[in-house]
Amino acid sequence: MLSRLALTSLLFIIGLTAFSQDTKEATVKKIKAFLEKHSVAPGKNAPPKEVTIFFNKADTIIDIDGFQLPLQEVKTAYYLIQSVKPGVSFDCKGTNCITDPKGKSIDWFAIAFFSKQNCYDFIELISQLK
Repeated sequence: MLSRLALTSLLFIIGLTAFSQDTKEATVKKIKAFLEKHSVAPGKNAPPKEVTIFFNKADTIIDIDGFQLPLQEVKTAYYLIQSVKPGVSFDCKGTNCITDPKGKSIDWFAIAFFSKQNCYDFIELISQLK
């Protein structure tokens, strides 16, 4: 009897873990599509043509166009870029936890969006990966 209970519990945990990984992969795809539709490309007033995203599940690090953001270490918040354009900032809280595409450690990174609502929707998507 105990072995059946243990086996059932083990199968439940395996199924839950697999579901969680599938959910995170789906969220990463949603983030990519969302950025390609609602974010503002640097120096332009249009969305980027393509956004490259990778997600390291083990370390909960998301790589957005070469910027590696450790989600457990950064604070994600709504931010007005140059007091004009709505955006989302990733702040390391006093450390240099973000790595830029050239491999340099930085303490802050932001993505511009077309609206304040886009920012909050993006923050919600990012929070699903934490």
